This record gives sequence, structure tokens and C-alpha cells, in this order.
Amino acid sequence: MEKIVNRHPIVLIIFLWLLFVVLPIGNRGLWSPDEPRYLQVAWEMAHARSYLVPIINGEIYAQKPPLFFWLTIVASKIFSFETASRWVSAFASLGILLLTYLLGAMSGDKKIGLTAALILMTCSLFTLLMTTGNIDTTLTFLTTLSLFFFFKWDAQRKAKFLIFAYAACGVGILAKGPVALLVPWLTFILWEIIKYFRHEKASFAHLVWGPLIALAIAAAWVIPACIAGGKEYTRTILFQQQFGRAIKTAPHSRPFYHYLLNFPPNAMPWFIVLGGMAPMIKKTIKDKNRTLLLFGLWFCTTFIFFSLIAGKRERYLLPLYPAFSIIIAHIVTLWTDRRGTTLWLRICAVLTLAVLGPLLFFPAAAPFLKGKFQVLAIFPFALDDWRLWGIYILGALAAGIIWQALKQLNAKQHRTACDLIAVGLLLAFAILQLYYIPHIDRVKSARHASRTIRSILPADASIAFYGRRFDNGWNFYLKRTKIPVVTDKQIKQNPPRYDLIILRKKHLERLKEVMPLTHYKIAAVEPVGSKKFVLLKFKP
Repeated sequence: MEKIVNRHPIVLIIFLWLLFVVLPIGNRGLWSPDEPRYLQVAWEMAHARSYLVPIINGEIYAQKPPLFFWLTIVASKIFSFETASRWVSAFASLGILLLTYLLGAMSGDKKIGLTAALILMTCSLFTLLMTTGNIDTTLTFLTTLSLFFFFKWDAQRKAKFLIFAYAACGVGILAKGPVALLVPWLTFILWEIIKYFRHEKASFAHLVWGPLIALAIAAAWVIPACIAGGKEYTRTILFQQQFGRAIKTAPHSRPFYHYLLNFPPNAMPWFIVLGGMAPMIKKTIKDKNRTLLLFGLWFCTTFIFFSLIAGKRERYLLPLYPAFSIIIAHIVTLWTDRRGTTLWLRICAVLTLAVLGPLLFFPAAAPFLKGKFQVLAIFPFALDDWRLWGIYILGALAAGIIWQALKQLNAKQHRTACDLIAVGLLLAFAILQLYYIPHIDRVKSARHASRTIRSILPADASIAFYGRRFDNGWNFYLKRTKIPVVTDKQIKQNPPRYDLIILRKKHLERLKEVMPLTHYKIAAVEPVGSKKFVLLKFKP
């Protein structure tokens, strides 16, 4: 193990990625809120060969640029379409992990790089998103790539690295808009200002011409897309979506302090280690530690930028997690060098054991609890279930690794203990992937509800949504590029005649008020995520 860490850390990172990200990639269907919608957009784009302008349910989709959808379509040529968007996120996460390793190694040594990658891989939010089809992982890869090239330029002063940095921003704009340029660019500005006051050689010219490179790359798609999409599409993609999120009425609007409360649990358990940073802050400032200053600037710029924007979601902060992980890796190294306290890492180890306990105990308790909580019936407890035996083997292995981590802490080997805790956390994640997620999928994904529909309807039957479009993957699983939406107004003017109507259970009474269900019967009520859907079947 020590030889692998010293000689082949990249091989170890790829091996862990294959084991904990790639292996379980097809163990579930599409999960809301974003995954089914983005997959559905890519599927319809491929079906309609509309590669310039994204579409959903047969209509233009102006909420996001197309890069993620293009990558999903490419991935679908190699893997199944259902998992294609997850493969995009998986490869993006691998890229982020390798870049984090390289940045950690550049700022210290290979061991710091490996520790940083392991910490990032086991930050709770990153662990979740690297196995989910989402745009933020792709955005984070491109912003990290941009900052990586900028740091290379800052160290070597080769112009090509600076061009690559801004080019990565330009590609990032095609993933999620101007934020892909603004976050790195603001970091670049502040770093050049800091260098100026540190009496280092500062360069401000690239802050003007660099964004032009990024915008030129984005314009290669934006201009023809706006021509093809028309005025409404142009207005939405250029103004409403990109600048509307900064105002108080933006979707997911939250107060400015939202991330102060939200970031700590999403960075667990490693956020705890920041508690041990206090004694080092004074020395870091006094010594003018360039490494921690640079990554701290990356972290703070991203955090403040997204805090000032009205629209907030947990995943928006993902671009700061590589910097956070590298900072924690350096802190652990400083502890090792100083033979400092083991308290904070010991808390991380104990918390990992505290998570393992319920994960292993719950399957045995579920049969006794399902009488009171019917939903727990989705978790079987059968002694011939290989998944059940698998999680207890993984649990025993994880507990043994955490025990070794505690022994390393007693010997003041903080970095080794940190790496072992991360592996223990990955095994806990593997328990979730092996046993829990496949069973939860029964009530989380629209895949099973769609099977119910196919079992009660012929292939050419007509299907409609009531009230609004539902982006839970219905189109994809039912293989329909467009499912009509019937509204109250349409029903009053001309009562519809569809073989099946899909609607939210809470909207059933409203439908009865505008259309007597004389010719319809409830064929099934299916859970999809936190919502229940009613399937109304036409009675001839």
C-alpha cells in the first residue's frame, strides 16, 4: 500500500473511482430533481437531431446551454442512454479528482495530492454528485481546469497555460453560462492584486484579453443558437436565465447567509478539521504562506460570489470543494510535521463509525418497523440475499480500517489516518450503493411507474399530463418525444379523450371539479420521489 501511495497515487485514485463510482453506476433509475430532466433533454435532442437548441417534451428548452446534453449524447453511443448522463458526471468527477491531486502535489508533494483527492472524494456533497447526472460536476471540472492552468502559468509564466485557462472558462460557459468565467476571473483579479501588494510581478493585461477568448468560444454556439431559437429563446438564454438568478425573485432564492448554515453539513466530515485550523491562522498570515493564501482565495471568492446571488442550491458551491480539500490536506500535513493534536481527526473517525452502525443495523430492524411505517417494506431482510451479506462484509472491513486509523492517530501519523478514514467513508458509501439505493429506487424513480403504464396500455395508446409537464423521466421511459399537457381551460372547452392521464395525486380533486371522471378509473397510484402520481385510465 505504501509503495502504491508513493509511486502510483494516480493509479490508486483511478482504482477507487472505478470501484466506488463506476461499479454501481447502473444500479438505479433516474432520480429527481435534475437527473431525469437533463437526460430527457439529451434523449429528445438526439431523437430529433436538434443539436443546436435543446428541447424537452417537443418544445425548446432555454434553461441551460447544451454542452452537458452534447456530452450525454456522446456517452449514449458507448453506454446505455439511461446511464449516459451519469457517465458524464463520473468522468468529470475523475477529472476533478486528478486535477485536485495534481494541484495538491504542485503545492506540496504526492502525499498531499493524494490526501486532497481522497478528502474531496468523501466530502458528502461531492460523493453524492459524482454518481448523479448533473451539470454542476461538469462545470466544476472546467473551473478547476481553468484554475489549474492559471496556477501553472503563475509558476512558469508560459503564455499557453493562460490561454488554456481562459479557453476552459469558455467551454464552461457552454455548460452553465457566464458563472464559468466569472468565478475563475474574479479569483485571477484578486490574486493579481495580492501579488502587486506583495511586491511580486503582477500581470493585469490578461484580465482584459482573457475573457475575450472565453466569450469567443461561447459565441461559436450562442450566435447560431439564438438565430435558430428565435427572439424568445434569445431573451431567455441570454438574460432571464443568466442574470435573473441574481435577483431576489430568482428560483431557489435564499438569504445571503444560507451557505454559512448549509456548507458545513455538505462538507462533512472534513469541515470538522477546520476547527483545528485556528492555531495556524496567525502563523499562516505571519509567514505569508503563499500556497494556503492562493487556495484560500479560490475558496473565499467562490463562497462569497454564490452567497451574493439570490438563487442558491447546495450544489452551486461545488467549484470550491477542490480548494477546500487541498487546504484540509495541508492542515493535516502541518499537524503531522508538528506532532499536533489528534482531536479533530479522531472526531471524524468516530463519526464514520457512528454512520456505519445504523447502516448495518437498519436492515435487521426494518421487518419489525414496517408494520408502523409501511414504506419500510421496500427493504427486505432475507438471509439468502447476497446484498445483505455484502454490506456486512463491507461494514466489517470499514470498521477494521477505521480502527487502524485510530491507531495511526495514537502514533501521531495524521495524514495516514486521514487517508484511512477516507477509505472507511468510501466503504460506507458502497453499503448505500449496494443495498439501500436499489431498494429505494422502487419509489424514487419513474422507471417502475412507467412499467406499470406499459403493462396496462398498448404501445400506441395516447397519454397526457394534467396541469403541467412532469420532468421525472416519463417521456424517456415511455419512449415518447412529446406527451401533451391538458389544462383546465382546454378541458372546459373540449373534454379530452386520452387512454391515460398522468397527474399529481394532490391535483385529483381539482380535476374532478372541471371534468367528471365518468369515463376514467384510477388504474394505479405510483410514488415517484417524494410525490405520488395517479394514473387515470380511460373506460371505453
